[in-house]
This record gives sequence, C-alpha cells and structure tokens, in this order.
Amino acid sequence: MKLDENKIKSGILAIISILVLIQTIFSYLNTSNTFYIPIIVAFLIVIISILFELTGYYNKTIYMLLLALSLAVMWLLALFYFKFSGFLDYIGMVFVTLVVMLSVPFILKKWEKSKFSLK
Repeated sequence: MKLDENKIKSGILAIISILVLIQTIFSYLNTSNTFYIPIIVAFLIVIISILFELTGYYNKTIYMLLLALSLAVMWLLALFYFKFSGFLDYIGMVFVTLVVMLSVPFILKKWEKSKFSLK
C-alpha cells in the first residue's frame, strides 16, 4: 500500500496544527485573554479542512456547516461571554472571518479537482 505524498504532508500538517491548537488552548486557559479565541478557531478550521481532505470526504454542505458553526461560536463567545480587552480583538476576529470566507471557494475548487482525479 503506497501512501500519497499529499496525504503524508496533510497528516504532518494536521499533527502540527493539533499541537499548536493544544498549546494555544492552554495559553488561553492560563490568561483568559480573548486574543486567543480567533487563533483557536482558525486552527480548528484548519484541522477540520485537513480531516476532510485526508478522509476524502468532500461533502460541501457539512463542511460549510462546520465552518459556519465555528465562526458563530467564535463571535458568540467573544461578544457575549467575554469582555474585549481592546480593538485588536475585533480586528483579529474580522481577519479570521475574512480569511475563512475568502479561502472556501479555493478549497472547494481543489476538492472538485480531487474528485475528477479520483475517477
């Protein structure tokens, strides 16, 4: 059984992302700084994307639902549960939201190419 080079790279990226996510969560729990919320959500979205790619499960509806849920939880946590320490927290959240929204079409296009290459 030969492993695809892209799957190996994605697996390594997933492991690194999980480790950084765990470290960021511990940092957040120690300081309770809202600056970490967008970072945690960004790494969570990266891990979700990698898992979809590694498993070859290209369901756009579920993927978009998970991304929307992640962003909604980020905004709800930050706006209602925590007090912002400054304007930079808003900028971080808007930046993460924009990056996710702008990257989705490219990811979906990549998935379409992967589907055609599998057939």
